[in-house]
Amino acid sequence: MFRNMLRRIARSRHHAARVANLTLLGHCGLAHHQTLHPLCWWKISKTGTTSRLRQNQLFSQLRSYSVEVKDDDGVKESGVITVGELMRNWTERLQHEEVPEAELSVEVLVAHAFGEKMFHELGCNFKAEEVGEEEGQRIDALCQKRLERMPLQYILGEWDFRDMTLKMKPPVFIARPEGEMFVEIISDHYSSADPLRLLEVGCGTGALSIALLRIFQEGSGMAFDGLAEAVQLTKENAERGSKRFTRSRKKEGINKSLRSAFSDDRRTLEESISGYGVLERLEVYHELITSDVPRVLEDTERLDAIVSNPPYVFHRDMKELPPEISLHEDQLAFDGGVDGSDVIVNILRLSEHILKPGGYIWLETDTRHPEILQEWLKRHPEVPVRFVRSFQDFNDRPRYCQLQYTGVD
Repeated sequence: MFRNMLRRIARSRHHAARVANLTLLGHCGLAHHQTLHPLCWWKISKTGTTSRLRQNQLFSQLRSYSVEVKDDDGVKESGVITVGELMRNWTERLQHEEVPEAELSVEVLVAHAFGEKMFHELGCNFKAEEVGEEEGQRIDALCQKRLERMPLQYILGEWDFRDMTLKMKPPVFIARPEGEMFVEIISDHYSSADPLRLLEVGCGTGALSIALLRIFQEGSGMAFDGLAEAVQLTKENAERGSKRFTRSRKKEGINKSLRSAFSDDRRTLEESISGYGVLERLEVYHELITSDVPRVLEDTERLDAIVSNPPYVFHRDMKELPPEISLHEDQLAFDGGVDGSDVIVNILRLSEHILKPGGYIWLETDTRHPEILQEWLKRHPEVPVRFVRSFQDFNDRPRYCQLQYTGVD
């Protein structure tokens, strides 16, 4: 039942993004009691009807797109493998290695190999098509990366976040569905006409800053990240245009349709020159937030808000993160120190140097942090910040915190 539900959810690329993000790599890798995100717990079990010997036979044939068979006279002929057979082979291999969401992963990767976002866009009879050598090798290469537990976002090189398609590159922290909810929580507090000035700490792909500045058209912002690759990627995403590809196919088999799909005379590219319209309003810096005020902020006008999805995983819980995170993403984007609050505390201490009186601090955190932060503020009355409230995530867990700088000019 759960798998059928996921298939229904994954009807569109946007919803598929939510599914894959939640199941393959929720930043929440960890929540209270050192548990994984509820959908991260779930693993597709090994097939019960296929023996280990049969699985190994399938796996050994996986790279053979032409299979030698004998007719009644003993004459060898070349057999072929269809898209459906290749997908089934790869799905069984991923399941055998306990890769989460094996079937959905293969569908997305095969669609990508043929120039589409979702498999259903290839047509209802596409699984019966024969696979050519070139396409088979391409599918193999993509699925092999997933077998190595590389997140789909990195394999595809892009992923949807709200109404945007953003570039994704390892090891930059991947924007997740919880981030989309975070944007909604923040934006609901203000009017879209507000000339909001904000600072994002730990920008990663730039998803949070870009999404907020697209809502607050009169706003501007600064974004910091300690990873140089993240700074560059945020800049690229901020200036990225909105692209749409229109492809035509003839019913001539995969090889011909693939060539047609990518030929110049059958491809229409519409690209806006304004990108997401935020590059001129977003300054991006290679900076770490420590106990010292970053030099770039020393002479800067005070800001209305600080927003951050900081490293918040308790150090002892880092070993529990799934391979998609531990093998491929920047570990410093997750490790928040002993109680997951190292960077958070630095943000709170620096707020009096950064924010206007009454300015807000918006944080995505572990479920334990609302209580931890309230206790920390009680122990540190010299820090002019008050805890306002927490907000629930998709699973009704307290994952977002709103705090306010209470100082005066």
